[in-house]
Amino acid sequence: MRPHRVLHAVYKMLVAAGSIWVWFPPEETSVPQGPPPRHPERLRPDLPFDETETALFRQLMGLWQ
Repeated sequence: MRPHRVLHAVYKMLVAAGSIWVWFPPEETSVPQGPPPRHPERLRPDLPFDETETALFRQLMGLWQ
């Protein structure tokens, strides 16, 4: 048997196996509510957004509407 035919048969078997394999993601028990405490990107709810942040927020909200 020629190597080309063997590789082609192996390829066909891998394609068939990959087409029937299904991955189900694990069920998440809790939804993270943002960065953890003392994280450098932690939001400060006591400070209002500046002009740039407000403009970016409006631009992002426009994409999903």
